[in-house]
Amino acid sequence: MNNSRKLLRIAINDTWLFNSKNVCRFSTSNRKLNDKVYEYRAYYVKPEYVKSFVELSKQYMDIRMSHSKLTGYWISELGGINDMVHIWEYDSLSQRAGVRAGLAGDEAWMTNFIAKMMPWLIRQDNYLMKCLPGTDVVDPPNTGGVYELQMFSYHGKPLEDVSKSVQEITRSDATLLGSWYKIVGVLNTGFMLWHHPTPDNIVSSPYNGNPDAGKY
Repeated sequence: MNNSRKLLRIAINDTWLFNSKNVCRFSTSNRKLNDKVYEYRAYYVKPEYVKSFVELSKQYMDIRMSHSKLTGYWISELGGINDMVHIWEYDSLSQRAGVRAGLAGDEAWMTNFIAKMMPWLIRQDNYLMKCLPGTDVVDPPNTGGVYELQMFSYHGKPLEDVSKSVQEITRSDATLLGSWYKIVGVLNTGFMLWHHPTPDNIVSSPYNGNPDAGKY
């Protein structure tokens, strides 16, 4: 698998994460269990402003969350430094367009958050994603631990085959919270979000299951 990894820690309140069932569920068929659109956004923050950015987020993120559902908000520790990573859920691209227009017209959001944080940024990235067929986004087993976001390439293989291989992956003491594929930008790219009880578990939990799992 050609992949990159980020070690993520919660940047703001744990209760903002994963407002779904507290069990990991996968479909037994290849139907689309979750057909929502997810947006991965990363803000690369100048080191001297990281603390200020986190505090500003804690203060005003409730305004942003009033426009659409937040899946998670983290700060990267490995695989990227001072990156603020967040994932948002939308019913459709049309809903996202409406949300973005609403945010642009939200004076409290634009004045209190956007205007203040923009000078602190080095750059921004975003990807649009959907869940792999037959999968959904689930809760972490607890509010502690760390998160690993893994990006991988699958070189044009059918999404059903990619999903099957991903669902067969098991890792000791690790929970797969979501698996997505990119729908805009560089295609044939997937993501897996793992929860680990400790940072050490990331390197001590090898992949088990289908021999082809994770090897695309």
